[in-house]
Amino acid sequence: MLTNRKTSLLLLLLLSTALFFLTEVTLSAAPLRLALLGEPKELLDLLSVELSQNTAVQLLERTAIEQVLQEHRLAASNVEQLLRLFPYTDLLAVFSQEWGGKSGRMLVINARNSHRLADLPWTGPATETSAECARAIDLALHKLQDEAPLCLAIALMRKVAIDPHQDKALTDWKAAFERKLLEHPEIQLLEREHLGMVTDERSLTRQSFALTSSARLLMLECETGESNAAINLKLFCTDTGGQVLLRLQQSDILRQPAEAITQLVDKLVSGLLALPPVSPIAKGAEEEAETFYQSCLNNALSREDALQKIQAAVALAPNHETYRHAEISASAFQVYQIGKPEGLQEARRLLALIRKFQSDFPRTTLPYFPDQALRDLSHLSHATIFRLEESRVRYDDKKTLFLEQLVRELEEFYAEIRPLVRQDMRRNPAYAYEPADGVSAAEQKNYRQYLQNFYFSYQLYLDRDLWLQEYFSDYQLLLQHIEQENRRKPYLNHKYLEGFLPYHQLLRDNNCAAFKRFLAQDRTFLPFLENSSLPFGRANALELRTVLELLQNIPRPSKMPEILRAFFTAMEEIWPGCFEDYQYWRRILTSGCFSIICRKYYRQPENQALNCLDEYLERSSAVDLLTLLKDACISNGDDQAIAALLPYATQIQTLNYRYLTEYKIANTLRELAFAIWEQPFFANRPPGERFILKLSAPQQELLQAVNRSCDMQSGRFEDALQHASPLICCHAAQDGEEVLLFLGQGGSYPHTPKTHLASISPNGQMKLLPYAVPFDERSVWYGEDDRYDMHGLECDEQHIVLCNHCEAVVIERATGQARKFRHLVFGLTGLKLQDNRIYLLGDDTFQSLDLRGENRKIHFSQQRLDKLNALDKGGRACDLTAIGGGRLLFKVTHKLPKTVWGQEEIWLYDSADDTLRRILELPTRKNYSLTSARGQVLLVEAQKQRSIIYALDDKDWQLQTIATPPTKDKWRPASHQLNGGDGNGPLAYPLVLDGEYLWCGGLYPAAINLAEPEKSPLLWLPTCKAVFKVGSRIFFLRHNYWFSVQGKDGTAAVSRLE
Repeated sequence: MLTNRKTSLLLLLLLSTALFFLTEVTLSAAPLRLALLGEPKELLDLLSVELSQNTAVQLLERTAIEQVLQEHRLAASNVEQLLRLFPYTDLLAVFSQEWGGKSGRMLVINARNSHRLADLPWTGPATETSAECARAIDLALHKLQDEAPLCLAIALMRKVAIDPHQDKALTDWKAAFERKLLEHPEIQLLEREHLGMVTDERSLTRQSFALTSSARLLMLECETGESNAAINLKLFCTDTGGQVLLRLQQSDILRQPAEAITQLVDKLVSGLLALPPVSPIAKGAEEEAETFYQSCLNNALSREDALQKIQAAVALAPNHETYRHAEISASAFQVYQIGKPEGLQEARRLLALIRKFQSDFPRTTLPYFPDQALRDLSHLSHATIFRLEESRVRYDDKKTLFLEQLVRELEEFYAEIRPLVRQDMRRNPAYAYEPADGVSAAEQKNYRQYLQNFYFSYQLYLDRDLWLQEYFSDYQLLLQHIEQENRRKPYLNHKYLEGFLPYHQLLRDNNCAAFKRFLAQDRTFLPFLENSSLPFGRANALELRTVLELLQNIPRPSKMPEILRAFFTAMEEIWPGCFEDYQYWRRILTSGCFSIICRKYYRQPENQALNCLDEYLERSSAVDLLTLLKDACISNGDDQAIAALLPYATQIQTLNYRYLTEYKIANTLRELAFAIWEQPFFANRPPGERFILKLSAPQQELLQAVNRSCDMQSGRFEDALQHASPLICCHAAQDGEEVLLFLGQGGSYPHTPKTHLASISPNGQMKLLPYAVPFDERSVWYGEDDRYDMHGLECDEQHIVLCNHCEAVVIERATGQARKFRHLVFGLTGLKLQDNRIYLLGDDTFQSLDLRGENRKIHFSQQRLDKLNALDKGGRACDLTAIGGGRLLFKVTHKLPKTVWGQEEIWLYDSADDTLRRILELPTRKNYSLTSARGQVLLVEAQKQRSIIYALDDKDWQLQTIATPPTKDKWRPASHQLNGGDGNGPLAYPLVLDGEYLWCGGLYPAAINLAEPEKSPLLWLPTCKAVFKVGSRIFFLRHNYWFSVQGKDGTAAVSRLE
């Protein structure tokens, strides 16, 4: 009996084992599931018929796929919803079409690990293409069954000094390289440059993307060869831990691309197959994700590149809170698509991403709506409204109707997210506000910050009236709580509250009309102020009613004094003796709403309301020179204020030494120059209106009177050259005893831009040179703005060289023949011509080439993957200076942690042995500028309160002090910083050292007598980017004006062509 039972159990065990193995065989032989997605439908239908005969594949029902795709299109907010109904797919075949279905592309993707198995471009009718697509899918099926595939990922493709015109050729080369790789049966490919697609693929299959231990990363480095057309390639193959396994090189990859790609792929695949067996994973997915996240924090990356990096981190660690939150911020820029429905679609996708983050991390302390996302959403509203107003001005009815509908849809979207944003902001401790137990000063500050950010910084409104109604409703709520707190415990004593409203926001051009409508129709806010117990309620309500009256009478500017007199009378009734503190009201009337209305809408000086108060008080104006200067500044250089200064021009000249030693004086004169020369460019003008700066008669008279001791002459370049069109000086360079000028056409983007070369001769005469400058018109900036840093100009006795970041022109002086060639140096900071070679310096690159654009050398480039020297690793380069003998100096600044100062160094390039070496390390916490003058290398040390000029010996590299300008008093920065300080942006500090006299340009032009500084003449000029000595005259040049003053011992004058 026992024996029979044992036999039965043994038979049962054998039967179970047999069934298990039978099940395994059956499962292993199960067909692979394939989903065909995309269009054209005719091709997918024919391909479905062909694949239905293949027993190794099981096609998903097309009706189910169409249903899911249709649902996705209707949602149009979250790509993760795609294919949710069939997450168990083994293969995805994604089709796309172009040119009306005449051509397209098929991608076959391994749904198990998001790797590409086939990439096939197709052309022609579906009947001729389906068989080829079926063969590609069959190859993909075999790859899927490979137990040990070679999984590759193109991590990046770095371009080093590549002409942008060759980007398409490189993109095509890379696509062909990928297809050639996929022809090998061992290869599965995942390219890192398309991580948006990878993230979608990961969500399609609900599988976490991760690199397997067999994965290999490919990094491609393309660098310009000796000619512009030649591109050399370096390929690095690494494991997931970053260890380099294989290095390959290929020269001139675009000359015969098919042959070059075949050779490269064969060497790569054979090299990979020859590697030893795969070792354990060197770096986990979490560590790799951290690497991608840290790299995305690099400010030098474009927003597109940063998004790819953070998407890689999210793909590797999908449950990491920090990475997911950073993905929201990085994705926000895609919203900014002005006047396009795609902008709204991206906004909805962003909202879906936020909601997904909120559901996955309900206890997070991070804001659901990051600051960057809110700002980009706000920019979309402003830009769309501007585009709508622009289309109305142009009477484009079709576009206007489209944008009006888009605005309505955007407003619906903003109405949907505003409550969410409010709720999210109130989670932030910075906006903490609980009025139930009283309102503290900190809570008032928090609530005001909330109002400022929600209604002005972000401003998720397109309906301006609704925006103002809700803002004043919330603001009134704050005032009511303040009133209750003041009744409980009186602490307010101000009869007038400065900064009561953000008038600089409310009185903007696009907000002013709505603000005026609100004040005219309001029946709640103003009555509340007038009837409240707040000490400042009636006074500020009176101010608002006066603002309304001023806005309503803009067409009648003569009523302005009458309105302000009524305001002063009513204010004295509310607050007797209020005008006893004159300085208090001076500050109110010159910095608040009245100054804005005077300047923007009445075209009056900003201090016009103060002038009306002086008349009301019958106040006699005592002569105060600094007050007159400040009044002229805040009046934006108004002729009336300038005329008031003219009788005191002699007294202004007595400020000469104080201008050199007191920042208060220097900044006041600097701000007056800004008001005359720079402020008009930023004034509001109708779209398309040409702007050419011309000084008025009082402004010109003041300029001459203040600088009379310097025998100054000035003018525009077109006047001196008798040219019909306005001219802008793009750059200038010393040309022996003359100065060479590179001029562009002025105005706002002319239809037929032209460039010119001119010279200033030793006798001060300007003349045009007979050379044609064949610059690409799209490469030259035209207008009245300052753009010196966009161009380079250099010359010798035989040639003239001009360049910008992507194009160079070489002109032979003898024949006038010009040659043009391409290059790429982003952030151009230096151009030099030495020994028939052109040297180009950028922020992160230094290269040279001959006068035909050939024999190129890249001496360093921080875009390189293969770091060949120390400067390839980092540092910002500028101030390129030629010192003869094939040697050049330049300055390099390295960022230091936790400080705004950098470590500055002087580097030497010697063409004799093609070497770079550091020759001098400069002390920190100072700014330096490297330049040369008349064969002498100069180093300018600029501190906040003093400057020192050194001569640099080019033999032993020692510094010797040669000039020390007077020291300034307590440092205070200028109100208007156009180029970052006393320096000159990317150009060398502009100066001329002529005997005992130092002539400086920059923000504070000056003439300094180094022997007797107190006897230095006052030189009052706007920002000047270049200073030259020509003959006995000193020329100061800016983009739209030139100035000439007499040297210390010369007698010649400028001869202007009449």
